[in-house]
Amino acid sequence: MQQQRSRKILILVLFLALIVGGIWYGGSQLFTSSSGKLKTVTIGYQAADEVDVFRLRGQLVKK
Repeated sequence: MQQQRSRKILILVLFLALIVGGIWYGGSQLFTSSSGKLKTVTIGYQAADEVDVFRLRGQLVKK
């Protein structure tokens, strides 16, 4: 009984350490940048999405 309880506590401690480590790593990635300045982000439109493909094939019809 004691061994099973200590195993559960060990798993809980390892799980919490993993969560804290993930939060620490994510926070460090969030607040550090390579150049310190914002870069341009280009957002594009992809013309071959599902709606366009269905429309071109004639499978998308109005009811």
